[in-house]
Amino acid sequence: MPSLITPPIWKTHIASPFDTLSVAVPIVITQLELLENHYEERETAYEEAKAAGEEAANSLHDIIGVLGEI
Repeated sequence: MPSLITPPIWKTHIASPFDTLSVAVPIVITQLELLENHYEERETAYEEAKAAGEEAANSLHDIIGVLGEI
C-alpha cells in the first residue's frame, strides 16, 4: 500500500515550467550568439569579396586602357 506521506514517483519527476526555462533559455541565448557571430563573419567575407572584385575591375580597366593606347 502506498504511503500517504510520499507522493507517487511520477509526481516527483515532472519538471516545472521554470525548470524547463532555466535549461532552455541559456541554450537559446547561446544559439543566438552563435548565429550573430556567423552573420558577422559572412558580412565581413562579403565586404572583403566585394572589395577584391572592385580592385580586380579597376585593374582590368587599367589594363584595357593601356592596351587601347598601344
